[in-house]
Amino acid sequence: MANGDGAKATGTSGDRFPIVALGGSAGALEALQAFLDTLPGTCGMAFVVVTHQHPGRTSLLPELLAKHCALPVLAAAAGQRIEPDHVYVSVPDGQLTIRHGVLQRIKAARQGRKAGQAGAAATAHHPIDAFFRALATDQGGRAVAIVLSGTGTDGAVGIKAVKAQSGMVMAQQPEGARFDGMPTSAIATGLVDHVLPPGEMPATLAAYADMRERRVVEPGAAAHTLDEETLAEIFALLRTRTNHDFSGYKRTTLRRRIERRMNIHRLVGGADYVRFLRTRPHEIDLLFREIVISVTSFFRDREAWDSLASGPLVEAVREHPKDREFRAWVAGCATGEEAYTLAIVLCECMLQCGRGINVQIFATDVDSEGIEVARVGRYPSGIESDVPAQLLEKYFVKEQDHYRVSKDIREKVVFALQNVVQDPPFTRLDLVSCRNLLIYMQSGLQRKLLPIFHYALRPGALLFLGTSESLGEFAGEFDTVDGRAKVFRRKKGPAINGLPDITGYRTAVMRYETTSDGNLPGPEATRELARSVERLLAARYVPPSVIVNDPGRVIYVHGRTGQYLEPAAGVVQNDLLDMAREGLRAPLGDVLRRLSGGEAEEIRSQARVRTNGGFDSVLIEARRIERPESLRGLRLVSFRPPPDVHDTGTRHEAGGERAGKAAPIESGSAGPRIAQLELELEAMRADQQAVVEQLETSNEELQSTNEELQSTNEELQSTNEELETSKEEMESLNEELTTVNAELEAKVHEFVQANDDMQNLLNSTDIATLFLDEQLHIKRFTKEARKLVALRESDVGRPLSELSSTLRYDSLLDDARAVLDTLQPSEAHVQTTAGDWYLMRLVPYRTTENMIDGLVITFIDIAGVKKAEYWQDFFRRVLDTLPEPIIVVDDALHVVSSNTHFSRLVHVDANQVNGRSLVELGDGEQGGATLEERLRAILERGHIADEPAIEVTFRHSGRRMSLEPRMLDAEPGGPAMLLLVVRENS
Repeated sequence: MANGDGAKATGTSGDRFPIVALGGSAGALEALQAFLDTLPGTCGMAFVVVTHQHPGRTSLLPELLAKHCALPVLAAAAGQRIEPDHVYVSVPDGQLTIRHGVLQRIKAARQGRKAGQAGAAATAHHPIDAFFRALATDQGGRAVAIVLSGTGTDGAVGIKAVKAQSGMVMAQQPEGARFDGMPTSAIATGLVDHVLPPGEMPATLAAYADMRERRVVEPGAAAHTLDEETLAEIFALLRTRTNHDFSGYKRTTLRRRIERRMNIHRLVGGADYVRFLRTRPHEIDLLFREIVISVTSFFRDREAWDSLASGPLVEAVREHPKDREFRAWVAGCATGEEAYTLAIVLCECMLQCGRGINVQIFATDVDSEGIEVARVGRYPSGIESDVPAQLLEKYFVKEQDHYRVSKDIREKVVFALQNVVQDPPFTRLDLVSCRNLLIYMQSGLQRKLLPIFHYALRPGALLFLGTSESLGEFAGEFDTVDGRAKVFRRKKGPAINGLPDITGYRTAVMRYETTSDGNLPGPEATRELARSVERLLAARYVPPSVIVNDPGRVIYVHGRTGQYLEPAAGVVQNDLLDMAREGLRAPLGDVLRRLSGGEAEEIRSQARVRTNGGFDSVLIEARRIERPESLRGLRLVSFRPPPDVHDTGTRHEAGGERAGKAAPIESGSAGPRIAQLELELEAMRADQQAVVEQLETSNEELQSTNEELQSTNEELQSTNEELETSKEEMESLNEELTTVNAELEAKVHEFVQANDDMQNLLNSTDIATLFLDEQLHIKRFTKEARKLVALRESDVGRPLSELSSTLRYDSLLDDARAVLDTLQPSEAHVQTTAGDWYLMRLVPYRTTENMIDGLVITFIDIAGVKKAEYWQDFFRRVLDTLPEPIIVVDDALHVVSSNTHFSRLVHVDANQVNGRSLVELGDGEQGGATLEERLRAILERGHIADEPAIEVTFRHSGRRMSLEPRMLDAEPGGPAMLLLVVRENS
């Protein structure tokens, strides 16, 4: 994984805008112009253009680009703070870099390869790589790198640094580039996010910046959209696709890298990205590459390498036995730079010590594409800034715009795919290098990985970690050699946890399974075995024989074997060697051992067996059975007299094959006896030799078994500790579950209470309500709804169209679908078959997440309103039929009602009379009192006194009229009103 992933930018906290670096060489002018032509006038990003230019020349590039850009185009100057919506163009005066969001310039060294000037010379040759690296270090995830047309490989190394900081990388399509060298080299790294024509890049940049800005404004957005449940689904998809489990990695890093992929695809929610992964398996591969991004460099953290090489590594090389190879393991080697760096440093140490030892370096990683790059050992010329000049000339071969690691160094390194946590480790190592891998793992995974390293190292061997990593609780198992460089030495003693528990590693051993008594299990299987054996023996006309399995247990007996075998005293058992008579045990054991060792398909041996007080010669024949398939893997052991024995039953004096020739038989009675004794002695010597060999083999096996048992014991102790830890974790988890359960019970109670409250509220309103889903199926209803629609509890889930109703309204379903389509509420007055009127409202059902999940239909009884409207209309018609003009005014003397005769009389439209002040319509005086004073006096008295009619002149008509007031009975607590009959003066 990358070094320093997601490191905080050193710019000011308020500088939230992305900075886009565009790098190009030959032919880049056309690409830059096409890019700037489509760039909007306001985009919220800053752009820095870096190209290959000859020092000392005047550059016209800013003026040429300004004609194609709506943004200000400036020549980059030292001390210039980068502002959004500006374009900065590098000029030949020095090398451009950035620090704290401010452009800086460093003087480029002259071309040369003197020691100590490799970095400066490389910077001069690769200004794009240099600026990309500086931008990634300074701006972190806000950095964007774009590689345009150009020759060479400049930019291919720099984009690794940008990706390491979770920035975005784009490259021009090689087909449209005038020179495709730089874009092709960048694409070959596998780190480019988008390959586009320059004219299409601004739109993609704007979408990416917009998505990123949303998450910057809400810093906790990633934690909410990528919660543990969503991450678990993503881990499951990765595990299924790649067979790698990332659940033990730190969540901050994972969220940042997953979030970057979401920004690229313009996805906001974690659930959306999970659906995206399920439908596009190729995105899972890209996410895997994003998580295990293969970003590294030669001699990364140079001071740490210098500390390792100048002290502990030189000492280890100097004291290393010459007859044993120096074994090292580089875990998480990415694209191989780390492993080759170690090989180069080891070669330099050997030259310093004047010693030559065999070196074997195992370099492993989970990224197959990175491993393939490492095996080739060919890197862009940008590595000149990382490798000292003298080492570059000694250990690399220049190939146009690339460097290839020399064959001698490549032969020292073996690259392999390996999951350091799941797969078996290498053992008996002298050095383990694992740099910038532990920092991405949670403590639980670190506690699993460090014991693996401890087990893999020899006592006194070195462990080389990254500058940001530590041993944690295992610090007591190592001696600190250099705390700053993180070099440690394993202490003497057993491994921390014995053999590590390597997930998924199993050794399958094929065995011919039998029951505890040696027979095949089951009566049917036994009968089938018997038939197969009989057919085999009948075909070969064998003498007394037995069928045994590999351990030597007798499975089947054929013929009369009592002369050679007899049951042993004690518990009944069927081991062939235990049943062998005196003189046969050692030869039989030797034959079976040689047969199991694969010395031959068939083995013969001659021996002497004690029978009836004497010794008889016997020829032992043993062979492995290959057919039939049911007997494959078993052994056939036969006993027969030697070829020189007659059928008369006399005793045999000939020795076995191992006994050699007998001495000549001397004349006299003692000759045969001496010859017999010599033969017996020779047979006993052969038996003794076989027993000795068997004993030595058993001792070796016991010693090996003892070592395995010791390792197993250590592993069991470790497992016991893990179980104790797991027990504590389970107890803690149980407490958490108990707490969560109590919280859930409380929430369920609250939910039930809220549901009851809502149901009571709905029923108490006496409003008929229907809740429908998006398919217009019944979800819930109130009891009042049963008066309008034939509903029962079992009708939940049924379509509304299947239910009968008492409504005289045929377009209910059409209105419901229209509301779902437009999301605009709808109202209508509907009538039932019984003549009742209801106000029907259709409103979209919105969830708490503001999602539309159906429809709500309410029916409000408006019978009273309809009745009031009827009587209002009725009395209006009564007033209009009266012959006299009539008006009704309130206590503020505003017209409440009037008939049409009054409107005609005063020449005012009927709609403009109601609500107006009577004083505005006309006025007059009588006895010194105005119209308003006279009417207010009547209202205050509350009754009509004997008084003359009120004379008034209406302004619009100019006619003078008489008003005859009448008091209206007011409602209790309501305002007083007057009814005025208007009469025209004669």
